[in-house]
Amino acid sequence: MANKKGGPRHFAKPWVEAGLLFDLLSKHEDLMKNFKTYESISSQGAIDPKGIMHAIDFIDDLLEVAPACEVHCQPLRSAFLRVLTAKPHLNQTTHSGSIWVHQRSERVSVLLSHFRRLARQGTNSKCASSLTALEMAKLNNTLKKVELRDGEEALPAPLENGDESPQPSKKKLKKEISDVSMDSKGYPSLLKTPEAVTPEKVDKGKAGPSRLLQKRSNTCQLMGDVKANPELREAVFGASTKKK
Repeated sequence: MANKKGGPRHFAKPWVEAGLLFDLLSKHEDLMKNFKTYESISSQGAIDPKGIMHAIDFIDDLLEVAPACEVHCQPLRSAFLRVLTAKPHLNQTTHSGSIWVHQRSERVSVLLSHFRRLARQGTNSKCASSLTALEMAKLNNTLKKVELRDGEEALPAPLENGDESPQPSKKKLKKEISDVSMDSKGYPSLLKTPEAVTPEKVDKGKAGPSRLLQKRSNTCQLMGDVKANPELREAVFGASTKKK
């Protein structure tokens, strides 16, 4: 079948024996109590270099049994349940044991997901500003142990705080200079005072002045004719005087 473009590709996580995970979790029981900043970070959140360095020894040991830095959730939960059965004091929360096992498994999955993302993209400016030289060297050595799938190295890196965009924008607006119409004096025609509308300039197909304006115009024109013609004025005003 031809390759089709679609959403993100999801691969099955490798299965690791619960016994190996039990030994690993028992070795790092202090980390299982508190992951510090990774107690509240989601898998879609930003990578926290300090939080990763807090668990770098656990990740380094995990890569020996899971080089892909991925673990299936079912054996991981089984290993946590066995650890809690052997050491009940690890649950220092008010939740039940099953909820604690689910929360610890989720924290480990988020931590490994961020470490794989860092292995694909490489260390960024946030890592350089948050870590010391020795921590950066240890982080890079551990990142080299992660086995990535074919094509994962070419995945684009999302922007972190303070990083510049590695790719230019796809679309850019084209600049177009439009000519402004000018009048005879050199002023823009947009600022010109509109001409008064007269009955001669009104087209038949366009709406003319209102009836009220026409009535006032006819009245003013009639009064002007009366004042200009003495006989008409005498006839108009004289007739009105006789009626009174």
